[in-house]
Amino acid sequence: MITATYKLVAPAGREDELLGVLRFFKGPTEARRECLLCTISQDADDPCVITYQEGWRTEEALKSHIRSDHYRQLLYILEMSIAKPEIRFSTTAETEGMEWIEALRGGA
Repeated sequence: MITATYKLVAPAGREDELLGVLRFFKGPTEARRECLLCTISQDADDPCVITYQEGWRTEEALKSHIRSDHYRQLLYILEMSIAKPEIRFSTTAETEGMEWIEALRGGA
């Protein structure tokens, strides 16, 4: 899986507006077959800090998404940030869950 993470800073008092446009963008994105996850989160200590994250099955799926007309909307949304958006793309070769914790802790 390849994950795209976008961290934005909303103008004070306009957090709900930014969250709303991200929700509008999120719907069609997560409906794409190759999209594995799509989340929006707001920092508990600073509600102006908003993180939008997408998870894609393959790098090619993400590239296709970035080249799409739909993605242009996200570029406009990123411009709403009052600080330079932090953008990161990362790959995940393996994903583990509770079983891994239990194995490391000796079944405890």
